[in-house]
Amino acid sequence: MALGVIPRLEEITIEGFKETFRKIVKLKESSGITAILNNPKDLFERAKLYGTRYKNGSWGWASNIWHRSASGSVVIEKNSKLKKEHKILMLRVLEHILAQGPLIQVDAVLGKPGTKAEMHCRLYCDPQFPDIAYRWSQLCFPGDPNIEPDVELFCIPHYLGNPVIPETGKMLRVLRFPHHNYSIVTCSS
Repeated sequence: MALGVIPRLEEITIEGFKETFRKIVKLKESSGITAILNNPKDLFERAKLYGTRYKNGSWGWASNIWHRSASGSVVIEKNSKLKKEHKILMLRVLEHILAQGPLIQVDAVLGKPGTKAEMHCRLYCDPQFPDIAYRWSQLCFPGDPNIEPDVELFCIPHYLGNPVIPETGKMLRVLRFPHHNYSIVTCSS
């Protein structure tokens, strides 16, 4: 059934990643499978399972935020700069999204709402990491899920047999596509 949904490695493009993501969502939904948990109201309750409640009643979460290291990030501005290693990671993320349960969608606004700095952002996070989705939602202003996002963040915080960055030999963890308004983040907990 999924035959032909995931492109071959040599067919992966920057634009094609988001197109394939949307095809996966459509395929799942047409098969009666929930593909997206759209801004779930119980996100905090889900996140609590991974947190620690302190004596004063506040909540905290431990984190190994590997993706915040610039050494594991690559910025790709156009398809001609996509290397095999980048395509491998993009392909593995798409395969994971196809096989995984519903992604958690969180809509938020970065920058002060109503100003020139306002930017509508949408996070798609692996459902095994509701704490990441919740913590991200708390860093931003609430966003309207009915508005198309200015940028999208695909957060699949698993080790996916990540390739290395050819120039540095460091594990590839983050792909940023600034001219295509999305980023892919892996290897975070």
